[in-house]
Amino acid sequence: MGDSESSSTSTDSIANTADAVVDAPKVSSVTWKYDAEADSMVQLAVPDSLSIDQVLADLNKQYQSMQLDLVKTSGDTVFVKMNDVTLLSQMGSSGNYGVLAEIVYSLTEVRPFQFVHLDFEELDHATPGLYDRERFNNKL
Repeated sequence: MGDSESSSTSTDSIANTADAVVDAPKVSSVTWKYDAEADSMVQLAVPDSLSIDQVLADLNKQYQSMQLDLVKTSGDTVFVKMNDVTLLSQMGSSGNYGVLAEIVYSLTEVRPFQFVHLDFEELDHATPGLYDRERFNNKL
């Protein structure tokens, strides 16, 4: 009579599967994200078409308090004004580098741009000036 015992292992595996659901990443013009745990940049999905205006619009959604404005583009350089750096002033050096790296990596994903000139009030852990991806190597 005891042949119909139910196993708890099948129920456990279903519960574990439900816990493993992962949200699909939203495709946006912000093509790079700083991963604090891995202390590195992670490339996200890149839209088929990408423009500086799109990237800045998405960065402004992500960092609403900073308000990034396109000043101009010239050759391989994007010039951006950061109007409010209060967010950066509240972060330590790793936080600043993470935010600045996301901005620079995402903007330089648009071709032919390789440099971003960031204009903002100088802070303890962040300085205005010309940035490229190489500037963040071994510093994140």
